[in-house]
Amino acid sequence: MSKKKTSKSSSSSWYEDQDNFKWCIENDFKVYITPIGHNESRCKIVVQRGGITTEGQESKMVNGRLRQSKSVESTETYKNQKLAQEALPSVWKILREKYGK
Repeated sequence: MSKKKTSKSSSSSWYEDQDNFKWCIENDFKVYITPIGHNESRCKIVVQRGGITTEGQESKMVNGRLRQSKSVESTETYKNQKLAQEALPSVWKILREKYGK
């Protein structure tokens, strides 16, 4: 029986990836993959700061206050969703390193 090769972010473990993912959620970063153009197999990664609180919307009233989110699309275009998914752990890590304490 052969083992299936799994791809992993080169510099992190599964536990570190999960910890970075959890940090993003707890700090209101929504990170997702979106198809681009007419050829939906190509895609980009989008980071929406404030996206958890606003439930993916640009703005939302929360406890009587208007909360706004800001979305930034990656400059890199991925050939398919699988390649974009493989890049997600590095995005989580970058966000945590840049905005974490």
